[in-house]
Amino acid sequence: MSASWDKTVKLWKPNKPLWINYLEHQGEIRGIAFSPDQNRIVTASRDHTLKLWNPQQDSIISLEDHEDGVSTVVYSPDGQFFASGSRDETVRLWNNQGENFRTLDGHTDWVLTVAISPNNQLIASGGLDRTIKLWRKDGTLITTITEHERGVLDLAFSPDGKYLVSSSRDQTIKIW
Repeated sequence: MSASWDKTVKLWKPNKPLWINYLEHQGEIRGIAFSPDQNRIVTASRDHTLKLWNPQQDSIISLEDHEDGVSTVVYSPDGQFFASGSRDETVRLWNNQGENFRTLDGHTDWVLTVAISPNNQLIASGGLDRTIKLWRKDGTLITTITEHERGVLDLAFSPDGKYLVSSSRDQTIKIW
């Protein structure tokens, strides 16, 4: 699968020509994620929307709750929800029906990255405000980490969930 600044998503099969060229946004696509069961695809776009696509059912739901460009999207390991981060300084949690069931509000600049812990209970977010925020799935802010000198570009939990790693525009990688 590929997502592009040409506003399209293309699905490919190995050793075959283009399989499906289907999903389009009005703005460049900044993030894309498959559900763990591979039945859904969600895309994030600068057009302020996410699109939740079920290729088997040929259905697309446009999710329009963000107030600015959406920069990242990630599925939970259990496939029960996904999280998006946006230039509107929020992280939003969505169920598989496309309903925004929680908004995590606390960043003071563009949210660039979101990660979900292996047990699906913690959400980490980072962005241009140089902070990493660790949230419970219920929306409780656990802590704010302010150790980076520039924007946080990417976050990932270790497979056992004991560590969180961050990368930043300050040219560092830190393990928490």
